[in-house]
Amino acid sequence: MTLRTPDGGTVELIRYGRRVEMHLRAPDGRTVATVGMRAEVAADLITKIHNP
Repeated sequence: MTLRTPDGGTVELIRYGRRVEMHLRAPDGRTVATVGMRAEVAADLITKIHNP
């Protein structure tokens, strides 16, 4: 799943079994951060974003 940010960057979520990696990229494509988390934590994060 890839989401676009207002400034033209991206947030990409890649699932690897029970783990998810979130890659934050600047508008020019360079990686700003990579975060690894359990799939349950990622699902909770997405739910909180959609239902504050």
